[in-house]
Amino acid sequence: MSFVIPTRTFEKPQSGQYHAVLADIVDLGKVTTVYNNQTKVQPMVRFVWVLNVLGNDPVKYPDTYGKPLQVAQRFNVTSLHEKSNVYKTLKQILGQPPSPTLDIETLIGQTRILWISREKSPDGSKDFANIMGILPAQPGVVVPIPADFIRAKFRVQQTAGPQGQPVQTYAQPLQQPQQPAQSYGQPVQQVQYAPQPAQNPVVQYTPQAEPVPAPQGADIKF
Repeated sequence: MSFVIPTRTFEKPQSGQYHAVLADIVDLGKVTTVYNNQTKVQPMVRFVWVLNVLGNDPVKYPDTYGKPLQVAQRFNVTSLHEKSNVYKTLKQILGQPPSPTLDIETLIGQTRILWISREKSPDGSKDFANIMGILPAQPGVVVPIPADFIRAKFRVQQTAGPQGQPVQTYAQPLQQPQQPAQSYGQPVQQVQYAPQPAQNPVVQYTPQAEPVPAPQGADIKF
């Protein structure tokens, strides 16, 4: 007997600008990569952004239909050299060069504007939603982390048991939640999630009630 975990499909945002919240920073550990026939093993992290638009294709992408869309970035965090991708991204998020002692987990909950470009691989087999730039959010605008969002390190993990059956475990126990970060000293105006437009996404702003914050934690440092 074998156990198969179904493959999930995720809708990607159209090209354009979106307000988004940095909802998770995932410690990927040491990852093996191959570039120009050179193999490297490097510590990496993944930034997960939640956009203020909802999936709207129930047939092709049932797993994200009616849910906020997400985009992710993966970085090598061997160092904070000014030419590294993680340095450039952190500088865009912070609006200034990052400190060598920065605890990047403190960025979780920050709202920014993402410039996203949809691209396909040369052979057309893969479709990407690439973050081309990160800009400050409009003053006072906050995208809340969805109340049901669970950080990767707090999610149930499935591993193989003694007879091969799936066994659920937790990477880390849940911790007390924290409020998403707010900035700019402006009155908070939370963004309402809206269906993704087919083209030329337009950000709409409608105040909402205070969200239930997601579980957070701190364990990633340079």
